Amino acid sequence: NQQQLYLRAKMIFPVFSGDSTNIDRLFDGSQDWESVEINGERYLISNGCYRQWEDFMAMMRSLFTEEYIAELAGTGSSAPSFLEYDGRLCYREMARGSVPGYQEPDGYKLTRKTDEEIAFDLIGHYIPLGGGEAYTESYPIRMVQTEDGWRFAEFHLAW
Repeated sequence: NQQQLYLRAKMIFPVFSGDSTNIDRLFDGSQDWESVEINGERYLISNGCYRQWEDFMAMMRSLFTEEYIAELAGTGSSAPSFLEYDGRLCYREMARGSVPGYQEPDGYKLTRKTDEEIAFDLIGHYIPLGGGEAYTESYPIRMVQTEDGWRFAEFHLAW
């Protein structure tokens, strides 16, 4: 069901838009990582439930399109964010802060619905730190029907 898919994607997406170490912290890993140098870049070796590359990719393929997985993982770049090394998941340590003043709950606005695609805007609500007028920002989310079922082709979080 599409709502369950959304909730699963919302749980994993902070790995790509917040803190990459969440792939282990959120999913049974420790915070004691081994690292490896690959093509001059330092990568952490995953130690959580997705430590095997095949397990990570199976989870990703259950949520996202192949094209979007490549975008999220940085495939094709000289220093991908996530990659396979000796059958293991390795990733660059990356973190990004949240949007100041973010307020829950999020809003949603359907923008398109066909048999092949569902698109909606995620609407984040914010109150500027230090005062000011509350405002909203919209972020597009798009699901497409694939031969394996619905998958996200674009995803965002409001925070």
